[in-house]
Amino acid sequence: MSEVLVIGRLKRDEVLEVYKKHPELNTAEIGEIVGVNRQYVSKVLKDIGVNPRDRQKQLTDMRFAKKVKEFEEKYSIEKTMMDMAKELDVSTAYIQKIQQHLGVSFREGAAGRYKKNVQKVGELYNKGMTIKEVSEKLDLSERYVSNLLGEYKKEREAEGRVL
Repeated sequence: MSEVLVIGRLKRDEVLEVYKKHPELNTAEIGEIVGVNRQYVSKVLKDIGVNPRDRQKQLTDMRFAKKVKEFEEKYSIEKTMMDMAKELDVSTAYIQKIQQHLGVSFREGAAGRYKKNVQKVGELYNKGMTIKEVSEKLDLSERYVSNLLGEYKKEREAEGRVL
C-alpha cells in the first residue's frame, strides 16, 4: 500500500474517533483537531451515512438547548438583557431568541428595577447625600439620579408626604 493511502486511512480513522468522542463538535472543529479541512471531515461522515447538514442543525439545536438551560439557571428579574448576554457569552439577539422560546420578559424586570432605583435614590437623598454622591454610590449617571429623584418626589407628593 502506498504511503498516501496509509496516511489517508489514519486521518479517516482519527476523524471518526474524534466524531464519536465529541458529538458536540462541528466539522470545522473536528478538522482542526485532526489537521484536515472541514470538507474532508464532511466526506468521511457522508461515507458512514451521516449528513453533515442534518448534523449541523442537530448541533445548533443542542447548543441552543444548553444555552436555554444556562439561562434558566442564571435568570433573575434583577438582571438586564445585556447582563445575561455577557454572562452567557452570547449576543442580545440570542437572548431575545431564548426569551421568546421560554416566554419570559426583561421589561417586567426593568419596571421593578426602576421602582427600586427610585426608592434607593430617595432614601439616600433623604440621608443627606448629594445627587453626585448618590450617582457615584449606585454607579448611575447624575442625570438619571436627578430624574429618579424627581419621580421619588412626585410619588411622595401623591401620597401626601413631603421629602
